[in-house]
Amino acid sequence: MVNPINTQLVGFCVSTLLASPSSSFPSSNFSFADDSLLARALTPMTWWLASLPHQQQAFEDNGWTWDGLIHRSTTITLTDSCKPSFSLQRSERAGWEIFTHRYCTPVDTERNVSITDLYARAQSWQGMTQICDEAAPKINPGHEKTQTPEMVADDANHGDQAASQYIATLTPSLLAQWSELSGDRNSIHRDPDAACVYLPGREGALVAHGSLLATLALAKDAQHAGHATSWRMTYLSMVPVSSSGATVGFLCSDKGATLIHNQHPVLRVTYRHTE
Repeated sequence: MVNPINTQLVGFCVSTLLASPSSSFPSSNFSFADDSLLARALTPMTWWLASLPHQQQAFEDNGWTWDGLIHRSTTITLTDSCKPSFSLQRSERAGWEIFTHRYCTPVDTERNVSITDLYARAQSWQGMTQICDEAAPKINPGHEKTQTPEMVADDANHGDQAASQYIATLTPSLLAQWSELSGDRNSIHRDPDAACVYLPGREGALVAHGSLLATLALAKDAQHAGHATSWRMTYLSMVPVSSSGATVGFLCSDKGATLIHNQHPVLRVTYRHTE
């Protein structure tokens, strides 16, 4: 039976990745190997989206809000070794709340999928009434790399950033579509007043969903992503989306796939295959 979430992801990616306003990226230069390969490439995000209501409920059950979280990493692995389970842990470090969510659930009669997500939230973030001031976390202007303890971008390992291929222009409207499709209605993706603590000097901008970036990367790299059994997404930087939009590019090498924004890596995706 076709998974309806997977079908929606395929349709979303096809319409988004082919809708290029840039003459340097004509639609005739972009194609997927076939729809079935694209569907396979997006399967890990289908599993992730299915886990999202559980994640949000776990936060609520613990008295923690989903709002203000930024994604730091996701690891999705097919396995026959983990038993159905979940856990959510919270710690504090260097002005940040750090959350680790682990989830394992069956995908068929023989295999389970293990999903581990790492999130962070600046302790200065106070929801919709947050005033962006000197209490905000330190962010390098022009390169929204949050200084969370877990993630430090190694820009030297990403090759020639100038050679990246245009993928898409992210807009507030696209983020709104993704919020509805995914169920991730974190206010930093929808309200500039909530996003401003992470984007000082970017008045009116929103923070792009990490899961949206991951979905576009897997779709663009379907040839590799569609044959993997483990996928790791490391979110290196945030992408600010203003009313004029934000373009993202793509690099692929034998080390994996990288999304680029403003000549900086924002997402690294690596794969593992069954030997």
